[in-house]
Order: sequence, then structure tokens, then C-alpha cells
Amino acid sequence: MDQALHGRLCGVCGLPLEHRAVLMMRMSDVARQCSSEPALHRWCAAYTIQACPMINGRLNHYRSTAPRLDPNMVSAPDAAARHGAAAEPWFAVWIAGYRVITDHGNLAASYAGTTPLRLRPITWRFPPSL
Repeated sequence: MDQALHGRLCGVCGLPLEHRAVLMMRMSDVARQCSSEPALHRWCAAYTIQACPMINGRLNHYRSTAPRLDPNMVSAPDAAARHGAAAEPWFAVWIAGYRVITDHGNLAASYAGTTPLRLRPITWRFPPSL
């Protein structure tokens, strides 16, 4: 992830990002204008929306235990708080570029100080009218 963030590489395919990229962001990430997930090509973002059950809304809660696929894997700083919690709404944020910052001890892609090109809700919907 650090290599992708610093090297401006797509978080899915690993190829260099062009002049525009997409960040997959939870609502809390949008509020902070940064994400620890690397940016994606638009076509890799489209694939991710289809393939990831959390991002596309097929899962409505985070898992209650953390998977340990790799003993060297570092957990996100808020991972423990998310165990079993309701899933946040997800957004696709189109950006022209980002700065690499440190957020809660992890590297993150930040678009703070710039205006996103597009902010598209993926799972967030207006509540039905009564």
C-alpha cells in the first residue's frame, strides 16, 4: 500500500495512475478528505465496486473477527472499533491528484485543499419519503 500511495500506482492493478484517479472512501474518510486505500484507475474502480461485497453494499456489517492472512499484516487503526459494526456508506471520489499524508499513524491519500472532480455515492441513499 505504501508503494502504491507514494508511487501513484493503482491499488488494484499496480500500474501507474494517469491524470485522474478514483478513491473508494467510507463516509468517515470523505469527511476527513483522505483514505489509507490507494487510488484506482476508473476501470479498476468499476471492477472493485462490482467485486467487493463491503463497497457494493452486499455486506451490511463488518466481520466480528479480524482475518490474519499474513502474520506481518498491520491492522488499520480503527479496525477493532469496526468489528461487528454496521457498514458505513461508500463513495467513489474522482480526483485529479493527491498528497501522501500520515493519518492516524498510517499513510493516506489526501485531496484536502482541492475540489474533487466527482463524488459519487455507491451505497448511500436518501431515506425513503414517508
